[in-house]
Amino acid sequence: MKYVKQHFVTGMKVSLPEVLNRMEDGIAAACAAAVEGIGSVLEESGYQLLLINTANDPQKELRALDTLCRHTVDGILLIATVYTPEHKAVLERMHVPLVVLGQQFPGCCSVYHDDFGAAQAATAHMLAKGCHAPGYIGVTLLDKAAGQQRRAGFEAAVKDAGLPVRPQRMVVAKFSTASGYEQAARLLGSDPRIDCLFCATDAIALGAMQYCRKAGIRIPEDVMIAAVGDSSVGRNTFVPLTSAHLHYKTSGRDAAALLMDLLNDPHTVPRSQMLGYELVCRESTGD
Repeated sequence: MKYVKQHFVTGMKVSLPEVLNRMEDGIAAACAAAVEGIGSVLEESGYQLLLINTANDPQKELRALDTLCRHTVDGILLIATVYTPEHKAVLERMHVPLVVLGQQFPGCCSVYHDDFGAAQAATAHMLAKGCHAPGYIGVTLLDKAAGQQRRAGFEAAVKDAGLPVRPQRMVVAKFSTASGYEQAARLLGSDPRIDCLFCATDAIALGAMQYCRKAGIRIPEDVMIAAVGDSSVGRNTFVPLTSAHLHYKTSGRDAAALLMDLLNDPHTVPRSQMLGYELVCRESTGD
């Protein structure tokens, strides 16, 4: 009888049913593209991919990492959201090759996006069209990429345009359309002078657009809106959304290739790779 050893690499964040059934949801669609890229590389290398869904819950993420450390997997690809002291402690005691997607974790190999540049370009595009009262709907600053870097990019564009950064025109939403709607109502309801909105994600922007439609605020005549993500829903909504396209599938391929390097040489020095973006201008900014 012939025995064949199977090699497994685990990818955390999404489950296969979620990828198949929620392709148009912002986070799931991005993860689905990354997983597709990962799978293409692993299959060529003779590895099988196991998916663990942590539902963007840092505690579930930590428990999954701890469990995987004690089981037979060859490597881990982590589509990450936040980096906490608890994450640091778990990662320091891991003896399994790990590559992080979407964030930069100290001491880890990572493939991430130019979130700062994407947010800066989207905001600058609206200001170059004559807007002078920008608003911001972001996400938690615990998320270094979507929270910190995109906020910093927005602020840089505002300052480059010679405008003041006004904290009262900046709010934080959850990663959902419903929260985008709520925060747009709060922001535009309290300051009707706002003439453009940068939203950290397409899902948030779609919620803001729904509020504008209900409130009789015209897009782009009264308020321009731009975001990051370039989702299918954003491309096909009632006012097509200007958004920065991030290369999620490429990030998956590159991260998997980086993991293969680690598996072939465990002494590989940790390195990071930043991917670019493309600003896709549509009707929500008058294009």
